[in-house]
Amino acid sequence: MGPFSNCYVLVLEAFRLGGMVVAVLHLLALAINHYIGILRPLHYAATVTRGTVAWAIACMWIIPVAFFLAYFSLVPDDGFRSSYCSNYDFLLHIPFRVTVSTLFFVPLILMSVMYIHMFIVVKHSSPTADGRQLHKSVKAVITTLLILGTYVVGWMPAVIFFRAYVP
Repeated sequence: MGPFSNCYVLVLEAFRLGGMVVAVLHLLALAINHYIGILRPLHYAATVTRGTVAWAIACMWIIPVAFFLAYFSLVPDDGFRSSYCSNYDFLLHIPFRVTVSTLFFVPLILMSVMYIHMFIVVKHSSPTADGRQLHKSVKAVITTLLILGTYVVGWMPAVIFFRAYVP
């Protein structure tokens, strides 16, 4: 692929890491959607509009990849700023690893807090609440918790290994 083959690899790595963040952001958006739907059902239609959803999806796909491309471009004498992208030691340094871990764990913690709050609210809802709506809310929370659990089981080992591995 020529002298710029390392640059292609760095671009691919930016998209790979961005894809991980895109996945967690989609789950966070789903949690926010359920949070609004369960805790503020009367305001849901005004808050979650087609425009808001389209804007959120565009941001969730563009910002993570742009962030990693920028990160790879801002490290002096490393990444895209090294000769033919030949130096990419920053990938092994603690600041980069902490950044990637933070982008994984902070949304995960936010989602956990939201779902715990939703579960408590649904569990303690008034007995006069519509039984069908209550059942749908519990079902939505359980379904998303299963999705979240699958995400954690799938990505957690990779993130922990990435954080701990030092060649």
